[in-house]
Amino acid sequence: MLYFGNRLRTSEWLGETDLGELAKAEAVIGVRVTQPEESTVFTQTRVPQSRLAAADLWSAYGVKEADLFVVTDKFGNEYRRTTAKELAEVVKTTGKHFREVRLAVKDLTETAAKARDDGNVAEAIATLHKVFKKDLVGYAEAEAASKLYAEILAAGRKQLAEAGTDRSKLADLNKVFAGTDVEAEIAQAVKKAGAQG
Repeated sequence: MLYFGNRLRTSEWLGETDLGELAKAEAVIGVRVTQPEESTVFTQTRVPQSRLAAADLWSAYGVKEADLFVVTDKFGNEYRRTTAKELAEVVKTTGKHFREVRLAVKDLTETAAKARDDGNVAEAIATLHKVFKKDLVGYAEAEAASKLYAEILAAGRKQLAEAGTDRSKLADLNKVFAGTDVEAEIAQAVKKAGAQG
């Protein structure tokens, strides 16, 4: 759990919550995150990244005001945020919540893999975008989704290279890879094909 505030010691704010027993049992770890002097913009990509690795956690978690508790799992995936100090029940349900999210991510990734294997790459991409909206990192299920996405984009780049300046093929690729990192590369190829007449 993260506490966004400028109090001097973790024990001060942790002692004001109902997490004392859970902290003693090491069932929860509280970390105080002080506001940086200069904010650094956290740039999120299509594929979720660990916010805990960010230089500025206030920016990464979108925190604007102090004295906010953000309940996360061990990877920094956000579950809830609150200014209330009654956090024990929320913390106790975190594991169940992320088990459900992981199962949903696994099911969606399997659906995307089947769509890709059946030749419906656009559907696979759309399904993976749903996975990424869950903003899950660190778990094997999230890694599997990222790996499948990378494979699909690599195949798209190969198709793009093979399409050359064929406008019809480029238009088809543009439809399939809309909303991906490959989309900008396809747009450049379309522009180049147009310039060549």
